[in-house]
Amino acid sequence: MEIGATEAVQRHYSRHVAANKPVSQRNSTLSTKGQDSREARQGIRPLLNTSSPRWMRECMAEATGVFYYVFPGIAAIASITLNLENEVGVTAFGSLFQIGWDFAIGIAFAIITYAPMSGGHFNPVITICFAIWQGFPWKKVPHYIFS
Repeated sequence: MEIGATEAVQRHYSRHVAANKPVSQRNSTLSTKGQDSREARQGIRPLLNTSSPRWMRECMAEATGVFYYVFPGIAAIASITLNLENEVGVTAFGSLFQIGWDFAIGIAFAIITYAPMSGGHFNPVITICFAIWQGFPWKKVPHYIFS
């Protein structure tokens, strides 16, 4: 009655793994549709007002995410540029390494913070590619590009 390791693993995965929904079809953690009945009985309201439509929250998440990944890098570039205009002519603050790290930290923060809400595209080309190859809804593409 020996079972091979491969068969045991296959049985385990076929039993316990559920297919993930695309990000565009997942319920938001901010939506009140999935509110617990116990919370509804006790009259506990969600922390955030979710009366705005889902597409509006997705657009605001995209726009805010773009701000958060662009702002640190632009600030680093500005500090280096302004520092080059001093009398000595030597940059005391900043380098290309700092600019790269600022953009990297900004994009990491934007993805960690806003990807659960909107998918974290932050680039119209990524949105179009997801619509073509990953099944992202075409009706959302103009909203994401505008954001």
